[in-house]
Amino acid sequence: MQLFSFGLYKLNENGTRVTDADGLEFPTYTTRDIENFAKVWTGLKRRGSRSNIELQTPPSNSIDPLKINRNYRDHTPKTDLRGGYLGDNVQLCSEMPSQSFLRVGAKYQFVSC
Repeated sequence: MQLFSFGLYKLNENGTRVTDADGLEFPTYTTRDIENFAKVWTGLKRRGSRSNIELQTPPSNSIDPLKINRNYRDHTPKTDLRGGYLGDNVQLCSEMPSQSFLRVGAKYQFVSC
């Protein structure tokens, strides 16, 4: 199965496959990459149905179907496909200017209770 949708081999700008001096092609990702990305999804548990919204048979939850259980979460850094880590170059809240949440155009998202 191809990971995401960008193919099995690294490509040059013209669409040809990247090769080394021996003509061997460079894979886009390895088994280890797949294992690292799988760790992102650890600790998720299916939530029950929401009776006030979903009246399907059998009951399901299509609004917020998964809940993170932090006790079962893999807390180690996850590598990306470019030699860095997931979340690199994402600004930490502590690095943001004071009261930046009040600026024009700021977006708000409820992320926990």
